[in-house]
Amino acid sequence: MAFATHAKGAILLVEDDAAVRQTFERMLRLGGYDVVAAPDAAAGLRAMADAPAAVLVDLRMTSVDGLELVRKIRERETNGHGTPIAVITGDYFLEDAIRPRLREFQAELYFKPLWLNDLLQILDELIRESP
Repeated sequence: MAFATHAKGAILLVEDDAAVRQTFERMLRLGGYDVVAAPDAAAGLRAMADAPAAVLVDLRMTSVDGLELVRKIRERETNGHGTPIAVITGDYFLEDAIRPRLREFQAELYFKPLWLNDLLQILDELIRESP
């Protein structure tokens, strides 16, 4: 599951819905990114060893949700700065505690549906603003 070197960077996509994962993966590749797609949090954590330029995480996943995955990613980081993370959800009725936790973990929240230009703009901004 290693990341290839590419001019725009490599993106880790963690999404448990296969159709959404495949769609986002195609969109990201069209936008010039290399992509490693993980079907769950465990695979996503393993892929973090290859230091992606940014991470896209679905909020509502089975087993371990996106918020817990982001917490685990931040807990394991040792390079002094956080990998840019965008948390994506189709759930417009979030519990009040989620947004402050995402801010605490320096993760941005975005809502589905996302079109190609939306997704590419999100990643371009995340990567450009990262240390």
